[in-house]
Amino acid sequence: MIGTNIDALLRIRRMTQAELAERLNVTQATVSRWTTGERPLPGERIDEVCRVLGVSRGVLEDADIVAVVERTLGDL
Repeated sequence: MIGTNIDALLRIRRMTQAELAERLNVTQATVSRWTTGERPLPGERIDEVCRVLGVSRGVLEDADIVAVVERTLGDL
């Protein structure tokens, strides 16, 4: 769920995985693994990801964010 939300938030922010990776000092492949669920986002990184994406932990962990993003992007 968090990986899907990271992907959705990247679309909202019009940010690439590579840009997020650079800001977090990790590889793009690491971010890709988080977004696909291949690897979980480490707990110690959650607050940092939230800061970069400009959201609270609650938003990042919200199960309904994908529906909100799809509605928002559908209106653009």
